[in-house]
Amino acid sequence: MLAATMPSLPRDRTLRAASVVIALLTLGACHPHERSVEPASEGNPTPGDAAAEPWLFIENEEPQPTAGEPPPPSRRTEGPDGDGDGIPDQVDACPADPEDLDGFDDGDGCPEPDNDLDGILDIDDQCPMEPETFDGHHDEDGCPG
Repeated sequence: MLAATMPSLPRDRTLRAASVVIALLTLGACHPHERSVEPASEGNPTPGDAAAEPWLFIENEEPQPTAGEPPPPSRRTEGPDGDGDGIPDQVDACPADPEDLDGFDDGDGCPEPDNDLDGILDIDDQCPMEPETFDGHHDEDGCPG
């Protein structure tokens, strides 16, 4: 039994030591590529609030899809890949046109010339992921506002 081999400690020191061991075991179990979520807080948190507790952010080396997004295409080709975009022709919706791999619909195998569908081609759009509002103010730049 473990208790028989450990020296007797005062109760508060035993609890403190146990909490340190648990914390170290928890940290050791963390996956180095997981991203934690910043706690939501409104206003200025007061000490002792859960939102005031420290949080950990570990940046992932490779972007991961969010809910509702297709996973990024694998760079391994299984079968012929006529356009060389890393998506095999058998699953590539555009086997003759390479995917542009710009972070928007990259899993379908087709290039998207206007990601935000505002009518301004991404090559000329200063905000290719945000649609232009066409409010009479710098409507040609592709950015809202």
